[in-house]
Amino acid sequence: MTIKMYKVVNRRMVESLARQFDLPVGIDEVVETEATGTLKVLGARRRKQRTVKGMELDDPRLIDILIEALRDSGNLVTHRPERNREWDQWMTRDRGVGGALIHEFWMDATPVTLPTRGKFEEVGGPDALRVWVVDPVETTTAPESEWDFIGSFVFLVEELEHAELPTSVISGVSALRAVVDVIAGHDPRAGRGLLGLTPRPTEDLGRDSSDHPIEKLKRVGGIPGAPRMVDAIYKIAYMTDEQVATLKGREVRVNDILAYPLTISVL
Repeated sequence: MTIKMYKVVNRRMVESLARQFDLPVGIDEVVETEATGTLKVLGARRRKQRTVKGMELDDPRLIDILIEALRDSGNLVTHRPERNREWDQWMTRDRGVGGALIHEFWMDATPVTLPTRGKFEEVGGPDALRVWVVDPVETTTAPESEWDFIGSFVFLVEELEHAELPTSVISGVSALRAVVDVIAGHDPRAGRGLLGLTPRPTEDLGRDSSDHPIEKLKRVGGIPGAPRMVDAIYKIAYMTDEQVATLKGREVRVNDILAYPLTISVL
């Protein structure tokens, strides 16, 4: 058995899902059982009560049960979309629940600490975000045309509990730009979210720079940590085909995904 150290647990999301599946969270339950033997005087069956303590939201046992419930209900998949149109299909099919959650195993991820430029100062929020950068998965899928971009980066933002972002691509606005300018607040025009952004002369966080996303984050003050092997369950908030990077010495245009985690466990 692989021992997992849960680094991130989205308690708000765990509670919402656990209550939908009627899992025992936060509430003690009194259970009545029948004991063996009889009372000599009354000849009645003896009954006793015991209290079953509700699980805490970050209890690993609860998370394991929740994962099984999500899998059994068809709300958990084990692969990220390779193409932007796959996400569109997921959202169209599952619009009522906002698309499936994705459970990926043994991902090589690099945490990057990204300053928020005071965006959350008034509400006592964090002065930095932790963004886990995950490279595209190797694939044998062949593009169907020159505009068919295969493969997806993932940017998991620890502090992002949910996101109300457009479900279609905004031209020029990569998921990495959404992380930096909208979530971390580096662009004051993003007060109205992605729709408040306008194209830059150079989309240096997306298709106009072939630097790896970690290098792009370093240019705006990001500090990368040591790569770690992680398991993660996450939900996609925004996905585009606006990312360019150099992978294995070759410049490629791929997709990128802004996601928020249910859990991240370090292996």
